[in-house]
Amino acid sequence: MKTTVQHLVDQISTAVTKGQLEDLANVVTIPLPVHQASGVTVYKSHSEVINTMRTKAARAKLQGACCLTSKVSAVGIPRGDTLRAWVEWTVKLDGDTPAETHSTLIYLRRDRNGSRIEMIHCLNHHTGQKHLVPSVKTADPTAA
Repeated sequence: MKTTVQHLVDQISTAVTKGQLEDLANVVTIPLPVHQASGVTVYKSHSEVINTMRTKAARAKLQGACCLTSKVSAVGIPRGDTLRAWVEWTVKLDGDTPAETHSTLIYLRRDRNGSRIEMIHCLNHHTGQKHLVPSVKTADPTAA
């Protein structure tokens, strides 16, 4: 199971690194709640997810990011068609600047098309410098 989840998060890392953000529509469900320290953002369309990631990726690139990598550190016991996985995302930077690592807990649902992310919980952020990409909140979490 860990290999399947690793393949999924590798797809995301590759899409973000190559700027092929439309590929993200295939790996997330809508609505997509994302829990961060600042609150919950619920994305109500794939275009909201893609536009937010495009903004974050552009900002990160301006600040020296060259690629995104991912590592599944643990996978929970499946419950029916759902599964939890803990993922470390690393933003690699040009030069000698320390990389940034972000920890997330992703909730996946398996269906006839494979596994897709249905919720993300951002756990923490590790770096030797200030936060590379500040949170971009585009979806309105209070909308019905």
